[in-house]
Amino acid sequence: MSFRIAFDASAAAKRDRTGVARYAVCLLEALLARYREDQFTRFILGYRLSRLRRHRFRFHPREPNARLAYFAEPFERLTLGAFDLFHGLDARIPARGAYPKVVTLHDVAPALRAEIASSGFRERKQRTYRTIARSADRIICVSRATRDAFGELFELPEERFAVIHHGLEGRFRPVSKDQFGPVLERLGVRQPYLLFVGLLSERKNCVTLIEAFDRIAAELPELQLVLAGGRAHGFERIGERLSRSRHAGRIVLPGFVADDDLPALYSGALAFVFPGENEGFGLPLLEAMACGVPVVAADTPVSREVAGDAACLLDMSDPQALAFGLAQLSNDEPRRQDLTARGQRQAGCFTWREAAERTMAVYRDVLEERA
Repeated sequence: MSFRIAFDASAAAKRDRTGVARYAVCLLEALLARYREDQFTRFILGYRLSRLRRHRFRFHPREPNARLAYFAEPFERLTLGAFDLFHGLDARIPARGAYPKVVTLHDVAPALRAEIASSGFRERKQRTYRTIARSADRIICVSRATRDAFGELFELPEERFAVIHHGLEGRFRPVSKDQFGPVLERLGVRQPYLLFVGLLSERKNCVTLIEAFDRIAAELPELQLVLAGGRAHGFERIGERLSRSRHAGRIVLPGFVADDDLPALYSGALAFVFPGENEGFGLPLLEAMACGVPVVAADTPVSREVAGDAACLLDMSDPQALAFGLAQLSNDEPRRQDLTARGQRQAGCFTWREAAERTMAVYRDVLEERA
């Protein structure tokens, strides 16, 4: 079968690539590499005209089986050229057009919970989800938890969905102390430290993590808390809680950490803490496990799905319960070693090559159904 796949790759046009942008780039890289020698498959990486101002941040592959283009609705065919299927990589597809459509859905929480997203953002997401439910031939969900959450909003047949997990980039592996030491020094971090990586936003539950750290900091006087990430919706609450922390001098905010520095930052941590209760997948959780760091995560369906028995799962709605769990783990070297071993085995189950192959299978199924 010969076909041309057009993508809405707009999510990849970011300077600081976090979850969805990382997904877009990694999946595209894996698809282009896996099918480089396939003369019957071509890829069009489309960017919305609104991304023109970010043109220098576009993902720009060099493979001969791909080209870049800008597009505008409802003129996708005119601006992208001929294509057989359209894939929206960030929960968005054109409302019009009779061509086959696939969309990736990362989560639904921002459309539902007022405390983690602005009203305007929620309304836009809700409109987008209605379009997806009405128009998408196939909805790729990054976890079963995301699929189930979307299914509660819209009664759709099971065959409309495909669950395809994220993969793991090969650079995420344990880094030796002589290698990660200079990175920590540059970031203003010293061992031992608990680590969080992600947007500093309301939805990531950082306030609870700060409160838990305050409860254990006195009995672990050398311990730091590192909150690595850019500021996002709801940071004001985090900043206010930081200003009241009795141990604010031991809480480090290095900002967005470059991709090349992340393996070192993970590798030096005493434990990685993933307190968010509204995650669609949780790529940092996977990255931390691959780097040999014991993981503490919210006891949610998606954490159980991604981490299995390789993480310490706790109730993140209770700062006292989190503090107790962190204190226990900090003082239990055998438990940390066990979680490290389990985590590395679990992380090895996730590859972008498999994600690319399963995504390609979705394309073929949709095109055959439409034939």
